[in-house]
Amino acid sequence: CGECGGFGEIWNQSLQVGENDDADSVLENELAAERESEWIDENESQICPACLGSRLNPIARHVRVQNMTIDNFTALSAGAAAKKIERLKFTGKQK
Repeated sequence: CGECGGFGEIWNQSLQVGENDDADSVLENELAAERESEWIDENESQICPACLGSRLNPIARHVRVQNMTIDNFTALSAGAAAKKIERLKFTGKQK
């Protein structure tokens, strides 16, 4: 997600999306945001309003496989995900 930098939460948006003037590169911004995320209390951050915590960009959020989005699928437990995969049936061009 471009708003939260893929964290699913907002706490320091300029750092999270690479707009920090102190860093020399995008990678440095990403590493700094990752380090900072480990020290954030739950009450210091909010769910990202753009991705609603899914951490996905708009295109990825619109991909569907038999009416299930990527974030719906990854929210399942491992057992439920395995059962869902077993039940998937593809025909024609879907194969």
